Amino acid sequence: MMSKRAKIVVGLVICLIGLAVVLYFGTTYQLKRWYLEEDPILWLPEIRAFEASDRQQGVRKNAIVFVGSSSIRFWESLAADMAPLPVIKRGFGGARLADVTHYVDRIVAPYEPAAVVLFAGTNDIVPGRSKTPADMLARYKAFVDRVWALLPGTPIFYIAITPSPSRWSVWPVAQESNRLIREFSDSHINLHVIDTSSKLLGADGQPKVEMYRADGLHLSAAGYRAWAASVRPSLLQWMAEHQYTQQSKSGG
Repeated sequence: MMSKRAKIVVGLVICLIGLAVVLYFGTTYQLKRWYLEEDPILWLPEIRAFEASDRQQGVRKNAIVFVGSSSIRFWESLAADMAPLPVIKRGFGGARLADVTHYVDRIVAPYEPAAVVLFAGTNDIVPGRSKTPADMLARYKAFVDRVWALLPGTPIFYIAITPSPSRWSVWPVAQESNRLIREFSDSHINLHVIDTSSKLLGADGQPKVEMYRADGLHLSAAGYRAWAASVRPSLLQWMAEHQYTQQSKSGG
């Protein structure tokens, strides 16, 4: 007959196994929602974290909001790279274009930004499950429409989809998507496209390995320096042309 202590141990083991199963299938379900269903609710905890930070520190206004996927989230040197321009960083998870659009009212509009910088779309163009360039353009237009519905005429700078090693097979789709978005943007005075690919590709036309982390997707420190070398001058030129005041206001 099993002792009382042994029963307790067995019970604990069963509980731990049950917890592991719940966590495994819960994570699998979340990944399915992200990959297949594209449910923006998956990112709600990160959005709420931004809002909690704003409640503690106050909502800064008239800065430049950088929004998009994890490449924005991982840009640790953003404030220093963009100085003297005041910036707010609001990149989250593996966001797709539609995810960012879904949360414009919560991670862009409250700041009444002087301009918006967007990097999103790489998670829409993945090997084996890639959206078409036409669909990418439609999604970008939806983002612009949403921003301008809340913040009419606010300048938007789109960092073009990058040529990453891990997604090199779908680079032609990304290139055509970039082309369509640039063509659309060229017809609007407050839409701008910043293409960093020339700094990320080598003389052989292949992605420079040193520009990316080990995963071949996210930028390394060198990659972010390359981004900054393109993004900052574009913003400073816009600032000079429009006499943008650098003073960032704070509010409740």
